[in-house]
Amino acid sequence: MEHRDEKDLELRQKLTRSALQVKGVIH
Repeated sequence: MEHRDEKDLELRQKLTRSALQVKGVIH
């Protein structure tokens, strides 16, 4: 379960980063 949570968190971070990159916040 813990591993699953970690992966979920990682996935969310990646999605957030991608969204920010699309918005041009992160270069």
